[in-house]
Amino acid sequence: MYEGQTDITKLQKEFLKHFEMIIDNTTDKRKILDLIYETRYLKFLPNCQMNLNDIEEKLIAKAIRNRIIAPVSNNDLLDYRLLKGIFNSQVINLQNLYIKLGALGNVIKVELYDGDMLENQYDVVLQEGTTIEIRKSKRRKIFI
Repeated sequence: MYEGQTDITKLQKEFLKHFEMIIDNTTDKRKILDLIYETRYLKFLPNCQMNLNDIEEKLIAKAIRNRIIAPVSNNDLLDYRLLKGIFNSQVINLQNLYIKLGALGNVIKVELYDGDMLENQYDVVLQEGTTIEIRKSKRRKIFI
């Protein structure tokens, strides 16, 4: 039984280590997609204090390499920063998500759509002088 005073940091570390090993060893496209859904569900667990940023970054990079997610830039870290909103999305079917990017100076405005409805929006700030190519479009599917 879990009590508010119980320290579960060791369990969390072991869980995250095991979860990363699963990501590293998975090559099946369906399983990678399932891991994206599982990570998203972990974020919505009440009282979940795990830092999932490294897991999310690995999953997005792996999904791009395996042609599950379409890249939106020519940089893995920027792709993560632009696409990490999928893990905060509450849509049932992630394959229905579209992305729209707009740039204003060194800020990229990211809008995620569930079909025609705006689902989430956030800004990604780039460092001054950054020379990164971003594929801007009206709206494009995230999942291939």
